[in-house]
Amino acid sequence: VGTSRPRVQPARHLWCSCSPVRVESSSSSLTSSLLANPPSVVAEMNASDETDTLQRMQALWRTVLNLQSVGPDDNIFDLGADSVAVVRLVAAVAKEFEVSLAPRDIYASVTPRRVSSMLRVIVRARLRYSYMTRLPNGLAIRCPSAAGARAQFDTVFRQRHYMRHGIVLPARAGVLDLGAGIGMFSMFAALEAPLASIVSVEASIPQFEMLKFNLVDVSDNAVALNADGRVSVCSLSDTLQAAYEHLRGNGLAAVDLLRVDLNWAGAALLLGFKSNQWERIHQVVADVSDKDILGVCHTLESQGFRIRVDRSAPGAGAVSVYGVRVSYAEHT
Repeated sequence: VGTSRPRVQPARHLWCSCSPVRVESSSSSLTSSLLANPPSVVAEMNASDETDTLQRMQALWRTVLNLQSVGPDDNIFDLGADSVAVVRLVAAVAKEFEVSLAPRDIYASVTPRRVSSMLRVIVRARLRYSYMTRLPNGLAIRCPSAAGARAQFDTVFRQRHYMRHGIVLPARAGVLDLGAGIGMFSMFAALEAPLASIVSVEASIPQFEMLKFNLVDVSDNAVALNADGRVSVCSLSDTLQAAYEHLRGNGLAAVDLLRVDLNWAGAALLLGFKSNQWERIHQVVADVSDKDILGVCHTLESQGFRIRVDRSAPGAGAVSVYGVRVSYAEHT
């Protein structure tokens, strides 16, 4: 395990993470929640997400309790909740925020604001106990598993898995990394093309926190985007708009390389791309499951990409589909 380096202030992040807040709950309740959540979330936290977390919590309460309106300080029992509703709420929080609470945490906190505060404290506490490892190239990163990080490094850096079959990274590339995880490919792209502008998207809140931390020191032109805890066909338009705005801000009109983990997002995600958005994407590497190969290949071919299928991707049933526009290949 490597030692921590001095951290500089993070680069810009869209959908920032949480800030440390006071928790109004019993210490035993909070302790049990901390123990239930493995110490994996990392990175400095920013206050601008406090409102976002609370709004998402209120939305969960409205859905679970089947109410049209829930205020930030409404008491869950005054809203008519019973023990079954509390259990359903715990499950909904785990799915939305990837933080495991116990029913007694809801009983102790009772309002959306207090439950949101507890979530932020849990995430903050994880920072102190996450894994820090140093990669073979000297980068010190945060990760849920040192062995897993080294395996990713071998695939991305040593094997150069995403630079096969005609894929290139121009010096001033625009890169969109959908399903970035802890950011291994984003870090590779930043080091391979130091002037590249990179947008890294990760739906998992724990991995998003690690992603932000890991991008801080490798690029001044990288942003991390969480997209409200999920990326789906419905939310993809906002995600792409944010990505293109970042690229335009750096003088780029297109995405030179889209790397997308469809094992993470689902192959149907590609259906969310509009024709005018595809036109601004020059190269694609999609990690897919074996069952989705034909659909992904059809989508890329219909959008004018010359494709190659590579079954050497790590993982059982994992396949990578590479797509390059012929006109782009001729001019790079």
